[in-house]
Amino acid sequence: MKWTNALDNIFVLEVEYDGTNYAGFQIQPNVKTVQGELQKALQSIYRQKITVAGSGRTDSGVHARRQIVHFTPPKILSNINLKLAINSQINKDIRIRRVGIADSSFHSRFSADVRTYKYFISLKENTFDRFYSWQINYDINFENICKCSKLIMGEHDFTAFCNAKSDVNHKICIIKKSNWIKENDSLIYTISANRFLHNMVRSLVGLMIKVGNGEKTVDDFKKILNDKKRYFDIFTAPPQGLFLEEITYKKNIQWIN
Repeated sequence: MKWTNALDNIFVLEVEYDGTNYAGFQIQPNVKTVQGELQKALQSIYRQKITVAGSGRTDSGVHARRQIVHFTPPKILSNINLKLAINSQINKDIRIRRVGIADSSFHSRFSADVRTYKYFISLKENTFDRFYSWQINYDINFENICKCSKLIMGEHDFTAFCNAKSDVNHKICIIKKSNWIKENDSLIYTISANRFLHNMVRSLVGLMIKVGNGEKTVDDFKKILNDKKRYFDIFTAPPQGLFLEEITYKKNIQWIN
């Protein structure tokens, strides 16, 4: 695909952000959001209203290393480095990593093939990590949380692990990767799937940690998954430990800078 800056191209942005000071990705009235800040920056550059679409709607306090955003350019701008232009217009807790183009059939959300999240837990209090990990001060049975992570591999109905108000046609997701690793005083959970439901990753992590600290058992986890109903006592892990890590696509994106 040739870079022409022509109007038949979809512009694609790879965005990283610290979600601490934002009410999530999706634009909302009277609060600061990542989508809202991106649209303000683009409006300043193009001198007209621009709407961007993201690959997913991260919640308040959740971070992203590689959120994918697309928009249709309203006009041709010559002699402009779009990455530098946006970064110069936006807060430093949001950065455009790179800019690309795709054909008109591309959509950052609906064209996504696999999404990957990571959740970080600190087993010791750390002042500098408090906005980027869930800090807990009790022992965790690592073997049991690993058993739970394997139970969700493959295709399952995740009704038990999503917000009860989730407005989706179905709650079936295909999990392609689900594993915990332990590094020094940290636990890191990685999960990849074709799609995720609202609060799904944080609910999974919350229940797994309850299994890890002995409040629940591995059999409890399995039963909750198979019952396909939301339990009132499923704990949702706090947002600051969650990172949107990567989105992969079958459709081609030509990265420019």
